[in-house]
Amino acid sequence: MSLNLAINYVDADVEFLNPHWTDHALLTLVFKPDLPTPSGPGLWRANPVYVTHRDFRHKFAQMLTKLYNQEIHLSCSSPQILWDMVKLRVKQFIRGYGRKHVDWRKQQLAALQRKRQRLLQNSLPASFLTTHLPRVEQQIQRTWGD
Repeated sequence: MSLNLAINYVDADVEFLNPHWTDHALLTLVFKPDLPTPSGPGLWRANPVYVTHRDFRHKFAQMLTKLYNQEIHLSCSSPQILWDMVKLRVKQFIRGYGRKHVDWRKQQLAALQRKRQRLLQNSLPASFLTTHLPRVEQQIQRTWGD
């Protein structure tokens, strides 16, 4: 065993297999991981709701196509480096989309709340209110759920 492996060695076990199957034994070695770089804050996951947004899917496809055509297609980098670049760009894209979407949603909700307040504060006929107020409240509810 090399010195690098010996330093990280934790445990070993020999498991004897059924002699009718094989004449070999299974040797298991356990090593502690040697992580030269500090690990990050944890697993990052994209918001799966974005996949239901047509705009997200369109822009995401455009971003991936552009990335492939401009940086990956003719690259001499290793597959691992290219994959790391794709993961980074996807993460940057989704985070940017998420920030823009949250800002858009806040603006939409504020506008819909103002519209609702105007409907309630103005002395409008009841027939008008019963028609328009539920629509605005439904839009508010949909925007909250988005």
